[in-house]
Amino acid sequence: MFYDLFSNDVGNVTRFAEDDGHFNEFSLRQFMRLHSVTFNLFRKLRRAKNAIKDIDLRDIGYQFSSVNLKNRVLADHRRFGKGWPLTEREIETAYRDSQRSNATFVLLYFPSKEEVYWEPIKQKAKSLEPLDDLIDQLRKTTTAFCQSRGLMCIDLAPALKKSASQGEKVYFSVDSHWNEAGNRVVAEEIYRQLVKERIL
Repeated sequence: MFYDLFSNDVGNVTRFAEDDGHFNEFSLRQFMRLHSVTFNLFRKLRRAKNAIKDIDLRDIGYQFSSVNLKNRVLADHRRFGKGWPLTEREIETAYRDSQRSNATFVLLYFPSKEEVYWEPIKQKAKSLEPLDDLIDQLRKTTTAFCQSRGLMCIDLAPALKKSASQGEKVYFSVDSHWNEAGNRVVAEEIYRQLVKERIL
């Protein structure tokens, strides 16, 4: 049984009530964000207009706004204290379900594009260096959690970072998802780890 943990999951889980999956309190902005394509298009257009993309990784075709990136990392950090206990509970629930099904539980940690390319990003924007301890906060916490619970965790950050350091483009330029090369790296690393643990 694979349990996938994405970099934005901790933030998302804070938006839902612990018991019934509904919003803790109604927010029109949040409702529109989740249900309106038009609203999100205008949000992206406004951000694109206001954000100065001062981080240009020309070799791999990525551009970032250091201001937007800093704000996002800090926002994730503010939500972490509330979001991680909820995330931890969800992982433990999934693990118990896997045990009842006699399935092997494997947690997959999926890093963000910014986390994978953090070193070249910092070279372009030295002002982001103080965020070193925050950019991989979820990764470190997840790894420690898996070790303390004896859970198998496949951290995909090292494999993706290795390919990225060799100049390979592993994410699409326009969004945060893996491209064909990134999917290949991830698939090969998962297979390698499963064989190493004699699950395959």
